[in-house]
Amino acid sequence: MVHQVASQTDIAATLLHQVGLTSTAYVWSRNLFCKQPIPFAYFAFHNGFGWIEPSKELIFDHDGNLITEQKGDGVKAALPKGKAYAQASFQDYLDK
Repeated sequence: MVHQVASQTDIAATLLHQVGLTSTAYVWSRNLFCKQPIPFAYFAFHNGFGWIEPSKELIFDHDGNLITEQKGDGVKAALPKGKAYAQASFQDYLDK
């Protein structure tokens, strides 16, 4: 059983590693059973994203350029991580 913050994209790498296969084709996936996982989850929606860590959560609206929902301490420090992930994943999509 996994007791950490994760995303549905992490299922691919986790399952592939369990059966001894490589997950290099799934660059946005993490093996949840690795020794030092960095627990986070990212989700995107029309003109915004969410970023979740064990002690904080935020939802950011691109149109208003503001955090519309937040929970926990240090949410503003997590915002650059979510923005960077959004930018990198969108660029990856555009490059394909």
